[in-house]
Amino acid sequence: DLSSMYVTAFDKNGKTYFKETTFNRDGATNSFKSNPEYRWPGDGGKVKFYCYAPEAAQLGGTMSLTDTEKKLSDFAPKKDVKDQLDFIVAYADGTKGDGNGVDVKFMHQLTQIKLKAMCKNATYTCKIAGVRIARPVSKGTFTFPEAKDANGSWTLSQNDADKVIYEYLLPNEINLTEAAQSLMADNGGAMLIPQSITSWDPTNNPKNEAGKGRGAYLSMKLVATSTTGQVLFNGWSAVPFPANTTLEAGKTYEYTLDYSDGLGKVDPESPDEGGDNPKPGDDILGGNISFRVNVTDWVVV
Repeated sequence: DLSSMYVTAFDKNGKTYFKETTFNRDGATNSFKSNPEYRWPGDGGKVKFYCYAPEAAQLGGTMSLTDTEKKLSDFAPKKDVKDQLDFIVAYADGTKGDGNGVDVKFMHQLTQIKLKAMCKNATYTCKIAGVRIARPVSKGTFTFPEAKDANGSWTLSQNDADKVIYEYLLPNEINLTEAAQSLMADNGGAMLIPQSITSWDPTNNPKNEAGKGRGAYLSMKLVATSTTGQVLFNGWSAVPFPANTTLEAGKTYEYTLDYSDGLGKVDPESPDEGGDNPKPGDDILGGNISFRVNVTDWVVV
């Protein structure tokens, strides 16, 4: 629930009228007011409002709302998923005839990711202890919208160093069942900058190295155990982020990882945790075991 928003206003000549001013919700109403309260210009000219939340200090990056630019530069979602914040923005305008209040419609400017997992294989069980959303672009510059009910635009960093790993450990391991279960714990959803995803390519870049087309993937800290008690895998199990994915602002993308027919691939960046000298990008399990059977004829003596 929004309790405060932050507003910079420009007069009809494009000059700052007030800057990054806090407007707080008035009780239980949908009205937000500043203290002290600002008044409309007497000339009847249009005032443009650039509104956002949370406050700039919480968002990080560099907020610049001036006569010449309206940007949040070098923004990056917090590395710890539980500390990530939604970023909402609105553009509005009005004149002194709007003395009863200007309508403001906020738009979400980030993408939300939610993860689930399941397993209905009768020959092994799976437990998940941690989650990685690995190597999406994590830094960008946001330009505020100039129209009502519109999203702003993002310019993404081109630096491979800004493709990070968002990782968290679950407070309690999750035993997978046939029903998909959430892996988000108390994190709600992970917040990413909207972007067209480059997926990890296990064939051509198994170690997911920088400078070689480093791509995004999902990885789970997984323990798989056979019904006879043999540990089949204990480490980070990865799958490439779905190919040709475009993450759009204001949308939630929910992915369900199904371990019923395999355990994914060895994590490209933590291969040593997976068992006996696994290679990054290798399949953790082989294909299904089957037999081609021939029975010899009886020998008559």
